[in-house]
Amino acid sequence: MILTIANISAKLTAQDFKPVVAAISKQVSDHFQPEWGKSAQLKTTALTIGPNAAPIDAAHGAIIYVGDDSQDPTTGVKNALGYHGRNHAKIPYGFVYLDVCAKYGEQWSATLSHEVLELLEDPTAVKVVSGPAPNNPDVFVYYDLEVCDPTQGDSYDIDGVPVSNFVGRAYCNQNGGSGRTNYLDLPLDPLGVRPKGYFQFEDGQNVYQVNGEKVTQSMLAAKRAMGKARRNARRAERLLRDTSVSMSRTAGTSGSSVTGTVTIHFDRAPLAVAPALLAAKRVERLE
Repeated sequence: MILTIANISAKLTAQDFKPVVAAISKQVSDHFQPEWGKSAQLKTTALTIGPNAAPIDAAHGAIIYVGDDSQDPTTGVKNALGYHGRNHAKIPYGFVYLDVCAKYGEQWSATLSHEVLELLEDPTAVKVVSGPAPNNPDVFVYYDLEVCDPTQGDSYDIDGVPVSNFVGRAYCNQNGGSGRTNYLDLPLDPLGVRPKGYFQFEDGQNVYQVNGEKVTQSMLAAKRAMGKARRNARRAERLLRDTSVSMSRTAGTSGSSVTGTVTIHFDRAPLAVAPALLAAKRVERLE
């Protein structure tokens, strides 16, 4: 995959991007590819967002836009989404905004690493793994496969650049990989969550988010400000617009199931071990 990182920021220069992209490229090839079998060539470009802005002239497997202020009237989420829809509608995408990174207390390089790895594993944000519900182990639900959400807030340095921790195959109880639930081997149960992380699951009619114990309301507000630019928001919208979707697929299988206009993609077999019960206040239903 060729993954293009489009700089729409007035604050970050090409020289700011150079060491960050080099570090994330090294992370992808040396750490992520051995675990998940996915790799990419990262390219950068400077871009001016506007109503008559031309498409980025290159082949892309995905595009990530990096900007200053998510609510900026010119380069914020609304206009950036409009630009992408007009020019690259069929290409998977992601966004990193410096104001959201600051509110979440995260370096922008770690957030960019987060978005890169998640786009590599699941470009169109459709994969799920099945397992017992975190608040009811007798009920099977479907966990969105986002490889950095559960470990958000955990980072490590490559050549002095902070990059994001990520979950391993063992987090989903899958064979292969390192056998660790996360790259840094920090305490994390299968289908669990780190203190500043979160995950999302679905029961066929509703979508829920489970937050780590150190996730604050200001952090949640920062993410909500991103609206449909967030992968999880797009997942939730896709499911909630067709509440007739069936998720009764037989346990132990993988593949995909289609009902109405929604396709649920199963990534390998479901989890056989129930995650620990979580306090109800940490399980938030998304409307």
